[in-house]
Amino acid sequence: MTTRVRTNADAGVIAAQRMQEWGYTNATALSGGGGGGIDVYSTGGYAGVSWFGDPVAASTLEGLYQARGSGLRDLLFFSGVGYGDDALVYADSVGIALFAMDRDGTAEPVNTTARRILDTQGTGVRARAIPSASEPRTLRAAPARPEPVSAARQGAGMAAAAGNTVLGAVRAYWRIPAALIFTVILLVAPFGSDMIALRVFATLVAVVGTPLCWILAYQHHKARRSLR
Repeated sequence: MTTRVRTNADAGVIAAQRMQEWGYTNATALSGGGGGGIDVYSTGGYAGVSWFGDPVAASTLEGLYQARGSGLRDLLFFSGVGYGDDALVYADSVGIALFAMDRDGTAEPVNTTARRILDTQGTGVRARAIPSASEPRTLRAAPARPEPVSAARQGAGMAAAAGNTVLGAVRAYWRIPAALIFTVILLVAPFGSDMIALRVFATLVAVVGTPLCWILAYQHHKARRSLR
């Protein structure tokens, strides 16, 4: 029987089936979406799905990346509407595997990270198919015997994970702090310095920056709410 994808729920079920075929054996579509950008859950990876609407933007992928936190799960995304240029760049920067899904349920890799998933399918090894943003993007077979990990290496790993979390938060929420800073400058600049040229320059910058950052913050908030 031929599979036909008609709704976002159908796409989630098919995405879970594809993930099971690729080694994520307990991949399960979450009814109504799991919140935070997660539509398919497995112990080895999370996936987001978008079947309708505009091409997937970087802000949508940010929600999936933030949902993983500092964990080691792989991140995948299945889209029936394509991807924007910003999404392609963002996915490569943080290691999200992008797939294009058509109506018969076929999922084709869009970026290098997704092709790695297909290259390793059938091996049953899904623990670290996708390297994190802080690691070299190469795959290495696990050593036959586990090597002892020094306290220094453990600390470095924890620091790298914390750094990724902080950078992800900055990418997601910089708009509101920037808008607040520009707002303060707009209120203070006309009266804050004896140098007229400096006051005029700061005021002009704030006049442009304040509404721009508030608009960007609103659009980002609206995009994140649409994921839930």
